[in-house]
Amino acid sequence: VMKHYTFSNLSENSQRFVAAFFHLISSLAETF
Repeated sequence: VMKHYTFSNLSENSQRFVAAFFHLISSLAETF
């Protein structure tokens, strides 16, 4: 249960970061 809670919390906190990260990677991929 604790592991599931930690995973859910991490996922929620990192969702925007991950989205921005992949967006950055996509932008770089289009640039080069």
